[in-house]
Amino acid sequence: LPRSVQFVNDNKDRIWGVLVIGAASIYVISVEGARLGRRYLLDTEWSKRINNFIFRKRVEMQQRDQAKKEQDHGLGDAVQLAALPTAFKDYFKDIPLTDEVFLIERQQDLAADIISHYVSWQATKKQGSIALVGESGVGKSTALFQISERLFELCDHTPTQPIAAQFIDKLTSKADVFEFMALLFDLKRAPTTKKSLIRALMKQPPRAIVLDDCHALFLRRIGGFDAIEFFLQIVNLTDGLHFWVLTFNHFSWSYLTRVKRREHYFGKVIQIAPWSESDIEELISKRTMMTGCKPNFTDLVVTRDEGEDIAFEVVKSARGYFRLLHEFCKGNPRVALLYWLRSLKPGETDDIIQVGLFKMPPPRVTQTMADNYWFALTAIAQHGKLSTSEIAEIVNT
Repeated sequence: LPRSVQFVNDNKDRIWGVLVIGAASIYVISVEGARLGRRYLLDTEWSKRINNFIFRKRVEMQQRDQAKKEQDHGLGDAVQLAALPTAFKDYFKDIPLTDEVFLIERQQDLAADIISHYVSWQATKKQGSIALVGESGVGKSTALFQISERLFELCDHTPTQPIAAQFIDKLTSKADVFEFMALLFDLKRAPTTKKSLIRALMKQPPRAIVLDDCHALFLRRIGGFDAIEFFLQIVNLTDGLHFWVLTFNHFSWSYLTRVKRREHYFGKVIQIAPWSESDIEELISKRTMMTGCKPNFTDLVVTRDEGEDIAFEVVKSARGYFRLLHEFCKGNPRVALLYWLRSLKPGETDDIIQVGLFKMPPPRVTQTMADNYWFALTAIAQHGKLSTSEIAEIVNT
């Protein structure tokens, strides 16, 4: 720009000055427009997808020959994963986390939000029930563990008794709910009517109850919604004395609320947001660091011309990898951890893990799938998990 300004100043009083000023104006507008475009368009979702697509294709083209060599030597995904040290893979197990060293501080502080609602409820004794909704693998159980710990601390030396439980088997009838409530509140015998159950629960000391996997309370068949409907009515009618926190699978909740509106049973419904790109990167980097191994991204560097700063190219490739992984997993940490492991192979030394490009599932598998398989997959997604007999019952209904 300084040279352009000088050129305009030198020529503005000449006969062609008007043309020079016009051309300079167009040049300045173009430069500023490009600068603003880079600033605001690069952060858009479609721009990120284009960048991720270009990054993947460039790396795939470079790694095509290397992948052929690895296949010739039998180094497929399964072999690479099996070759990783067991102690390394243990840090990426798909289990709810209870150790604080693994936890990531996210912008959405679910525990703080629920504890704040609990404190407000203590003052009003109204609408003491919360539905916590999120995809499988997004961290519901881990968040529930944190919430339970906070509630146990708050309930210490108070009349309120904290309870944490998880649904393992499906409950599909009112009789199942009567039995479950009797066990949950340690009643001597299970009530047999709604009125007697409410009366029994309202005579109990106050409880702070956290229940995981509440989507186990229904089955998509005729009469299969009796348990969930009855259970939520009991929660709604007793949340002045007892505080309830219930978790639901996102797809189960979406299906349940489409069949019949059920949000009104709760004082609050909290949707767990997908993880951000920085959250996913921090999660993986933190666990990898705990293994004592260092990830090496040099296999993802596309160009290695002489004179180029290879360290800078490696950093760019690492950022591109995590950007691509985040787009693929849609902010789901379980999927991100799985495909992170599928991207790895042992390095040249024991403390090095080589990072490559993970393979996406081939689309032809779902494109050629028969309708009955689609019905089964839809049922599993809507329920969170199902046994083979439950799948057969739903599909044949």
